[in-house]
Amino acid sequence: MDHTILQTAIRNILCRMGPFPREPVVVVCSEDKRPLGHGLAQGCAASGVRHHLYTPRSPGDRALLHRARESALAAASAGSLVVLMDQAYAPWVFELLGRPDEAVAFPEEHLYCDWMLPLPALLRMLQADYAALTAWTRWLLRRLGHAREMHVTTPAGTDLYLSVGQWTGLDGEVCAAVTGAHGRLVVDGALYWGAPSAPVALQVADGRVIRADELDTADPAQRMLKADLTRDGSSAMVAELGLGTNACSDPLGEIMEAEMARGTAHVGFGRNTFLGGTVESAGHIDVGLLRPTLSCNGQVLCEGGRYPL
Repeated sequence: MDHTILQTAIRNILCRMGPFPREPVVVVCSEDKRPLGHGLAQGCAASGVRHHLYTPRSPGDRALLHRARESALAAASAGSLVVLMDQAYAPWVFELLGRPDEAVAFPEEHLYCDWMLPLPALLRMLQADYAALTAWTRWLLRRLGHAREMHVTTPAGTDLYLSVGQWTGLDGEVCAAVTGAHGRLVVDGALYWGAPSAPVALQVADGRVIRADELDTADPAQRMLKADLTRDGSSAMVAELGLGTNACSDPLGEIMEAEMARGTAHVGFGRNTFLGGTVESAGHIDVGLLRPTLSCNGQVLCEGGRYPL
């Protein structure tokens, strides 16, 4: 692993958590992310920060995972927590923290979780200048202000009108719960694991996707999308509008990375109570849009994925 890339990633995790993380710092990392976890532990040691490092070799390492969980829970009241795990540990991560599309059970200002992103994507995102990213996110939130009526168009054919609630900044994005939507949504950015083989068109009326049964189930991504949009009575509701803020994220990577790419937008479906909305559903999924033009309250905020600075 490139030393410079690794050190930049470590520095940005610490920047995200604040220059002086609360003690102790508990770091839990899976085997593939061991260099990143060990680097964080070494950084804590060099700064005289009390820390605990746990590196289970497999999800079957129950004794170590139990100790890591107990240490993490103890840190919830006084310390900081870094979780860098791969997909095999999803049940453990969700049991400890909750899901990212629900209320996270750990104080977020003292938590860094990579939500099981593949290591290459995680390192790529962590090459951004996080101080500059934070400043840019604040600028975007100021520009959005009290924007409640949004119009989104894209070269692929999206022409969508949305009413939204309060805007908030998260890691790599700013987003808002959707309270109403109508128009046409064409997914040309990330759909689950990457861009679809061809743009996927969805019609939206009365705040929800209609005619989801017309999706082409011969295509694996569309088949999965149809299943997710028909999971329950609220899963087709348009739940979120998000704008990526990270200039280093790949807009055509897996959705967890792509939705954070600056110059893209994403639309979520299903549950949005974690954003202050009122929609309850069994799940929440996001789909990506490339080169969006965004207007808020009738004024252009972003044109073709470019923000006037």
